[in-house]
Amino acid sequence: MKSVRLLFIFIPILLFGCTNEFKSFENELLSIDENILERDLIIIPKEGCTGCILNVTYYAEQNIDSINKNVLFTVIQDLKLFRLKVDSAFLSHDQVFIDEKNVIKSRNIGIYPILVETDDGKIISVSEFSVPN
Repeated sequence: MKSVRLLFIFIPILLFGCTNEFKSFENELLSIDENILERDLIIIPKEGCTGCILNVTYYAEQNIDSINKNVLFTVIQDLKLFRLKVDSAFLSHDQVFIDEKNVIKSRNIGIYPILVETDDGKIISVSEFSVPN
């Protein structure tokens, strides 16, 4: 009888305690755009490792139609200057998003571009991203 009571205690903990560890990050991203997690996401901070950021930005600009990933620019100090530096056709692509309000700046994503892997609109992993060889 004691083991049955323990089951009633631990089953809800297992079901509800193991919620998605990325839930708050998902909510922040979805506040930028509701479609942002439809596919994997490359997040490019505009402050940090300059070479890495330039390489990933160039890679995304050249391959946006074939990479099947969304791209999010964040940590932008001067939005007008940013828009002058990055190709306007690329920025208007439906797979490119701009965190204009720096919603995820407080998340401390670091100085390198990151890859957010998704499955069915949910984040399954987050890792540093570099241009594939």
